[in-house]
Amino acid sequence: MKKNRIFWALLVFVILLNNASPEFFTIEVGELNNTSLLKSASNRSHNNMDFLDLALYQGIKFASEEAKTNPGMPLYANISNYSVIIPTNNDPADIYYPNTQDSRRSSERLPFALLLQGANVDKSFYKGFAKTVASYGFVVVVPNHESNFIVESGLFAEEKELNDILAFMISENATSTSPLYGKIDTGTMMLLGHSYGGVAGLYAIEGTCQPPFCFGLKFHRPASLKGGVFYGTNLKGPIGAIPELENNGIPVALIQGSRDGLAIPAEGIETFHKIENPPKAYVTIEGANHYGITDLNNPPGAKPDTNVPLIPQEDAVEAIGRWSALLLRAYIQGERNT
Repeated sequence: MKKNRIFWALLVFVILLNNASPEFFTIEVGELNNTSLLKSASNRSHNNMDFLDLALYQGIKFASEEAKTNPGMPLYANISNYSVIIPTNNDPADIYYPNTQDSRRSSERLPFALLLQGANVDKSFYKGFAKTVASYGFVVVVPNHESNFIVESGLFAEEKELNDILAFMISENATSTSPLYGKIDTGTMMLLGHSYGGVAGLYAIEGTCQPPFCFGLKFHRPASLKGGVFYGTNLKGPIGAIPELENNGIPVALIQGSRDGLAIPAEGIETFHKIENPPKAYVTIEGANHYGITDLNNPPGAKPDTNVPLIPQEDAVEAIGRWSALLLRAYIQGERNT
């Protein structure tokens, strides 16, 4: 309970301070029983495009003095990256990380986040998003995972990637020739996900081996998994109602584009309400479609969204990356202050 309160305390101050800047409008905070509703007419990005439409949060109780030191700005200006092959599954992966050499935070170990890609979306299209999240103090791992999806082979995320990536990051942290030698907080693993990959992430948080995201009798959720933020994601299947999701107290946030024609916003809100335990959040990015998270709208190979986005692609990517990072940092900071 203490972790939940500190998490949302930090998040409230991060959001309010972020919106105290002249380029943002104010967010109003109101209590509705156990649910807090944060709503603004708009929240402007750095080039004055309106993008934040609605945010629902559950678990907000009070604000903390601790969060006053973080106005929601990136912690690192320079982001580096390198490419690897994950030994356990032969997946190629791109790794993005802050260049800490010229930072007062140079001695800090960095939590890492695994990005589970959308169906048939190549890892190269997540570069802008990954760099944005990394600028807030994360190592971001973006693999291309080949999977036999029932009768079709392609880039489909699977739950087992969590354990494969965790093992690799532990090894990378201990390898003297690695750019990240001794810099990774291997006990703090976060999840990011897009669309199909977000669904895989939700079931991984639940600890359920759910086909086609997992095959076998069991999924062993890593103890180091501390939270997840997913874009364009809901649990609506081809038939039946959206199921309840037992998140085991692990914080979950869903970010949704208002113009998403593939993952319908109403089904995202319903999924939010079916997540059993706070802290949890639902954020809408006004004007973004299903591919607001990728560097290119409708990346080749992926199912296209016929809804045209109403904000520039770079603004959508920045907004989704920033909100993802702020949500993850709020929880991590809260946990470390318990």
